[in-house]
Amino acid sequence: MPQNPVELDPLSFELFGIRTKTDIDGSRLVSVPDTYLGTSQSFHPEGLYSPSIFGQKGSKERMTSFGYIDLHTDILIPDVFIQLKKARELYADIMQGAAYVKFDPKLKDFVETSIEEGGLTGYSYFLIHLDQLEPQESGSSSRSRLINFLKRNRGKLTTRYLVVIPAGFRDIEEAEDGRMTSDDINSLYLSVMRPSSFIQNNSSSFDSFRYQTQLAVNSVSEYINAILYGKNGMVNAKFAKRTVRQGTRNVLTSQSAELKHIDDMDVLNPMDSTVGLIQLMSMFQDKILYQIKQLLVEIMPGIGYDFIGINPKTFEPITLPFDNELYSLLLTTKGMEKLSKLLKVKDNRSKIIEHKGMWLGGIYETDSEIRLISNPSELSKEELVNLHPLTLAQLVYFAIAFIEDDLYGVTTRAPVLGQGGTRQTKFVPYISEPYQSKYLEPAHIPLRRCPIFEYVKEAGVIKAKLKGVWNDSYTVTALSLAAHAADFDGDMMAAHPVTTIEAVEEVRESLQRTSTYLDANGRLLYSLGTVDVANNVLLTLTT
Repeated sequence: MPQNPVELDPLSFELFGIRTKTDIDGSRLVSVPDTYLGTSQSFHPEGLYSPSIFGQKGSKERMTSFGYIDLHTDILIPDVFIQLKKARELYADIMQGAAYVKFDPKLKDFVETSIEEGGLTGYSYFLIHLDQLEPQESGSSSRSRLINFLKRNRGKLTTRYLVVIPAGFRDIEEAEDGRMTSDDINSLYLSVMRPSSFIQNNSSSFDSFRYQTQLAVNSVSEYINAILYGKNGMVNAKFAKRTVRQGTRNVLTSQSAELKHIDDMDVLNPMDSTVGLIQLMSMFQDKILYQIKQLLVEIMPGIGYDFIGINPKTFEPITLPFDNELYSLLLTTKGMEKLSKLLKVKDNRSKIIEHKGMWLGGIYETDSEIRLISNPSELSKEELVNLHPLTLAQLVYFAIAFIEDDLYGVTTRAPVLGQGGTRQTKFVPYISEPYQSKYLEPAHIPLRRCPIFEYVKEAGVIKAKLKGVWNDSYTVTALSLAAHAADFDGDMMAAHPVTTIEAVEEVRESLQRTSTYLDANGRLLYSLGTVDVANNVLLTLTT
């Protein structure tokens, strides 16, 4: 124990300890409960989403600018109210107007009585005697701390103003179903503004509205505390939680054993890991976006420029008007995040990329190669039979194919029990089952796991359908199962990419060194001899 221990207050005033306008200097008043100005779609300049108070939507200012609500009266700081109520339920009853009392100057506390005996009640009566209040000792350490706190903070226990957090943290957003949504705290702010709008001063005439305002402000305090310090709060989510940017986690499944030849390009190397479409999009978003831009440069030249499409009936090129929503979805960082969410729904992966009924890009596909086509005039009449529309999943997969040689990183299964539990790896696209191996022309890039689509006409419209099923799990070679202490009972594997040129080269070189595959005793780290599943199979076959 230190010789002079510091006594900590059981209360926090960080967001609520404001009494005067000096305390909120630089913040602007939020005085109107309306979201929009009249019937327009413009935010009200004095409301909770006001651009003049909080900054324009999407700006840095909107994430840093605070506002405040004038309560038109003094109320207890929420944590003070809670602690007083815990100390004695009678205090809350007085403020609510549900108990009649007299204040005893000798006891420095309230004494229960009746209205016939001259008892008084109400919020104003309680606050008049707040600075003289000294609850009785009960032998509890928490009660003693509260009493000492009240003594040290006379005159500082109430507030007239409520801080409004920056609008950027609680903005109105459009949900996937088109509805407009906003954070729940906005409703809580409105519940504060309604009763406080009827208050003019600290007189007892407004006691009912003061108590309602108190409860509403308490709710705001509880909500913010939950966000900051709850199980899923900001402190845990942003600071106490340790995550790696672009890292992912997925269920571990066994690899396919259907190999025609040991030298097939479908064969996984001992340090390979296969990951699904969504995982790859999460890990290598920036690189995939760059490649998509290269693939679509002739089809979508730039912002404001016409699109170049393909007429599905005549196979002739056609000029189409620019569409900002489609351009943003396929060719912007924000769009990539939306596209990733869209492709989590497997039916969306077979959606044809089109605009006004015209294809935006086509695929010329034979048994051995695939080409991305923007202008069908380069194909002969006989070759047009093999021209198909481009799907969302194919576009992303083709972009991945261009960077496949640089898809390196680290994979881990928790808990790490020893050497090899965390290992360097090369990530291999694992898109669908079954799959086929082809080459992407003209770059002649091998597509190790190319999804197989078939094209059918329904009501005269060509639709793409996957032949088989999508595979979104995580797979490692059986050689590494023992090092990861993994089997296939629901184990999860984490994947963390490396993206810089230097880091990729370092991992690539490391995977070529003998020492990477040996433990401290010179034995193989990755071997079927240590895999229980493999040993059990062999035992069963040979017994």
